[in-house]
Amino acid sequence: MVIDKLFEKACSEWVIYSEYELKEKDGVEYLTPAADSENGIYNPLDKAEDLVVSVLNMGWLLCREGLTKHERDMLLVHFAQNYGLLGFMTVLPLNANFMEQDKVYFWPHSLYGASEVTSREYVDFFLPFGIKAGQPKEFTLPPALLTGRALEFGYVFSRNYAEKTEWIVKFFREFYLHFAACKAYERSENPALKSACADTVSGFMEYGLGFRMSMEDKPTMVWDFNSLKQMIETVYAVLVSKAETPLRMCKHCGKAFYATHGRSEFCDTKCRNQYNVYKFRAKEKQ
Repeated sequence: MVIDKLFEKACSEWVIYSEYELKEKDGVEYLTPAADSENGIYNPLDKAEDLVVSVLNMGWLLCREGLTKHERDMLLVHFAQNYGLLGFMTVLPLNANFMEQDKVYFWPHSLYGASEVTSREYVDFFLPFGIKAGQPKEFTLPPALLTGRALEFGYVFSRNYAEKTEWIVKFFREFYLHFAACKAYERSENPALKSACADTVSGFMEYGLGFRMSMEDKPTMVWDFNSLKQMIETVYAVLVSKAETPLRMCKHCGKAFYATHGRSEFCDTKCRNQYNVYKFRAKEKQ
């Protein structure tokens, strides 16, 4: 697979907890590790392609009409327990290693909604529930040290860290809608629709994607992902831009899947059969 070769050397280890919960403060809802949950470290690149499809199909489900809040909550918790939180704290700043600086700066139109803020205020924003019971007063160093990360990852990898569910849902939905625009462009012959889809596709960009060089018998490029979110978006961009990408959208239900052969248009046999039935009925009606 091209992913294995392209990201052979990367700093992408991420922390995941055994349990996550939804909590509210001042009318804002957050997703956060449970106070008594256990943590572990994994490498998302080991399951990158499955992860991208999971994110796309999370967006597909969250875009569907009639989804109840309970169903949405279950989806968010289930995703976090499989892959962890997205890492908004480290992906949003313009300046890396902001814990060593007085202020945090942001790209234009950042989700944070400001151009700059003090480092202390920024950290507190992602710790809305303070230090949870039984947790260290500052931040959890071991996971950050084990993954060779900067100080701010001590917060991101702690049980005290929390992310707004509004931001998480927005990410999933926009991610899927971008994929839908790519596929609509491929299938449509309508110039106006293709132009609108092209605008949507070109709006996708990743700020601050970094790499470094190491010497391993020869100069070697090492991808340095600052969040799970950044890793997902980078792998997706590689997959969706391949000339013969196996990443497809089901012609019937819209779900993302990997094609087992070049002509696959449906995620499974059920969707293929339903599509053919509906197509036959439409012809009969005409």
